[in-house]
Amino acid sequence: MLSKSLFKSFPETARLWVFALNGPIEGTDSFRTNLETFVSSWKAHGSPLKAGVEIIENQMVLVAADEQSTSASGCSIDALTREVIKLSKVSGLSICGGGDVAFKQGDIWQAVSRAEFQKLIASGAVTKEALVVDATLTSIGELHSKGVVKPLNESWHLNAFKF
Repeated sequence: MLSKSLFKSFPETARLWVFALNGPIEGTDSFRTNLETFVSSWKAHGSPLKAGVEIIENQMVLVAADEQSTSASGCSIDALTREVIKLSKVSGLSICGGGDVAFKQGDIWQAVSRAEFQKLIASGAVTKEALVVDATLTSIGELHSKGVVKPLNESWHLNAFKF
């Protein structure tokens, strides 16, 4: 499973943020470099955070922070979110909001509203085997045990939508 190989140098208790984007990142290397530069100097109340970045399938951005010595603050989390939004805009993208579902249909990742996702399920265009992004993960332990990308029938999405 891909998720088990991510953030190996971080403890299972490390905090995780999952940002699903509404399309593939143009210039992934530049995006990664700029985000890595940001997290290398990321601070909470003046104290540095030990953080790392992973990009999955050119469309999901994961950021981890080992909070054993310094905890991320509301302001530092806001700064991270602003940075991901800024870098996404450079590629003409946006972060999927809480009402969006990121899923893979065929070879293409998409993001649609929950209402549109329900319509796709009702029409049979999306099945229980479709891959979805679980952006609710909050720790490296959850990432390793549950995975960030999984079939819909193994995700919380199964209970949230009518089949």
